[in-house]
Formats: sequence, C-alpha cells, structure tokens
Amino acid sequence: MSVLTRAKAVRSTPTDWVKCPGCGSLLYTKRLARHLHVCPECGHHHRIGARERIAQLADAGSFVELGQDIVASDPLDFTDLRPYRQRLGDAIRTTGEREAAVFGTASIRSNPVVLLAMDFGFMGGSMGGAVGEAVTRAAEQAYESRRPLILVCASGGARMQEGVIALMQMAKTSQAIARLHEAGVLSV
Repeated sequence: MSVLTRAKAVRSTPTDWVKCPGCGSLLYTKRLARHLHVCPECGHHHRIGARERIAQLADAGSFVELGQDIVASDPLDFTDLRPYRQRLGDAIRTTGEREAAVFGTASIRSNPVVLLAMDFGFMGGSMGGAVGEAVTRAAEQAYESRRPLILVCASGGARMQEGVIALMQMAKTSQAIARLHEAGVLSV
C-alpha cells in the first residue's frame, strides 16, 4: 500500500465536502486535494498527516520507510484524567501511525533525501522518546548516506506525559542536527 493510500485509508471522511475554517466556504474534497489542502478561496492551509505530506513531497514510489521498530511507550506509567497508554491508543487508532513522526529515504525531483514528517494528529505532534529517536535516526541516516535531511515539523512541543524523558529529546535531536551541520550535510 502506498504512503498516500495508507493515509487516505486512515483519514477517510464520510463526506465529499468540507467547510473551510478560514473562510467558511464549502469545498469539494477532491478539489481541495488538488490544491494540496490549501483553500482555493482564501488560502487557508488545512492540516494534513505525515503520510500525506510525504506523498506531496517525495517522487511517486520513492519513499522507503525506516524505523518501523520505533513505537510509542509509557515509560512513567503516567495518568492524569486518563492513562497515557489510553491516550496513545487513541492516537494510534485515529492516525494509523505508531508515533507522531514518520521517516525514511526518498527522492524529491530525482534527488535522494532523508525525509521525516510529523503528524499533528498524533498527540499534537508532541515530542516524546520515540519521536526523538525517529528524528535522531533520520539525522544519522542523512549523515551516513550524505543525503540532505528534510524535516517537516508540526509539533506541540515536549510531551508532558513523558516528563524529563521528553525534554531530553531536545538535546538529543539538537546534537544530531548539529553533527549534520558540522559535516556540511544540508538539513531543512
């Protein structure tokens, strides 16, 4: 199943029309898709998932997903109004993703890249241990292959349910990106 087909299967809507939150226009979903989910009436950018973004950017059929072993976990056994495990389960069911970041190798206009996209629909795209690991592995793949790293960020910040583990991801990912810069490997 292609990246876009999987995204559509998870995010399918029962209607062919959506209301633009920017201008209130009723938009035919196929027309909106042709406009890359930007309202043709007012220019409002509608939210899309990681796989839809990858499908927009990567050459057709070129994306090879990596990091399928990276999955969300509950290292602190956290509970607030609901257990964190339940929140993770809801996010997995809603988005069809294992975590808020999807990465792999691809080509863009025949140029090889490492591509990572975050999915705001998965707990606001927040960064926990697994997302930090995905970003770090993507940077390491770019470093080893000398391919540019393209990151599409859509994040609500650190994932509070993972506490200091989530905060540590900022240092981990910053170090991985800094290593790319020092090596002269492009990251965007």
